[in-house]
Amino acid sequence: MHLLRLLREGIEILETGQVHVYRSDREWLRAVKDGLLSFEELRETASAYEARLEQLYDTSPLPEEPDAEAVEALVIELQERFLWETRSA
Repeated sequence: MHLLRLLREGIEILETGQVHVYRSDREWLRAVKDGLLSFEELRETASAYEARLEQLYDTSPLPEEPDAEAVEALVIELQERFLWETRSA
């Protein structure tokens, strides 16, 4: 189940550039966890998702490298906000 979830999340990220933590497919994922797919079906599905990921990698709108300066600024902002909120409480 976790393998398929991660592969599906990867496909979504490469297609949309967005990360969806709360899964709209959670019921299907739970069914997979409960044995919906045979082991062979699981392998075939994972292989198909992996092939889709490889296709999308070349056409994804995402940049090759993250914006390190933007990430650093975000981390600093979040740490400052956390410190401010914990001191105010």
